[in-house]
Amino acid sequence: MMKLTKKVALEVAISAIANSAIKEYHYAGSEETFSAEEVTAKLMGMMEQLEAKSNAPKKPTKVQEANEGVKDIIKAALEGQSPKTVSEIQTLSMELAALSNQKVASLVRQMVEAGVLVRTEEKRKAYFSLAQG
Repeated sequence: MMKLTKKVALEVAISAIANSAIKEYHYAGSEETFSAEEVTAKLMGMMEQLEAKSNAPKKPTKVQEANEGVKDIIKAALEGQSPKTVSEIQTLSMELAALSNQKVASLVRQMVEAGVLVRTEEKRKAYFSLAQG
């Protein structure tokens, strides 16, 4: 079942006006009337604003910004090191030692997905090192 979003509601209203024989709409709060073209133009403008807002670049949250700093610490800690497990990575820095293993593992996984780190597996144990290049 499709969710009734603002965009869908606007599209339905525009379609209803376009397919209606009514050419003037009366506003209940006053004696004003509006043509179908005026109402359609206003609804189209609202749709454009909604699309512009949804396509706007998103600013990172405070947590995401803090995580970027931790990722830089991980990267610096692995500089010149042989491949390490997440637990071993935590021992390389006081800042990383203060974080939970799950937090560091999550950030390491994100760095692997971004191509910053390389994951290798040896005897069912994951090791991470800086990507070459």
